[in-house]
Amino acid sequence: MKGTAAKGLKRNKGRLHIRCRRCGSASYHKIKSVCSTCGYGNSSKLRRYNWHKKTVTKKRIVSKIKRHVSRRKGNTFKL
Repeated sequence: MKGTAAKGLKRNKGRLHIRCRRCGSASYHKIKSVCSTCGYGNSSKLRRYNWHKKTVTKKRIVSKIKRHVSRRKGNTFKL
């Protein structure tokens, strides 16, 4: 034998986190059936904390801008 077995072969049996159907990020845990970003699978409410406020408001602002841009088709605004 060559000695210590390769540890990389242990974890490569597929992805543990896949894309979440609610938030779209690749943080849905297949075994636990819960998304670590938005909390899909745990509750109907979005996973949200006050210490996380900056990114939460940033996401909301970006989605508002995207909605506004999609309504105004002819403008030159790039996100």
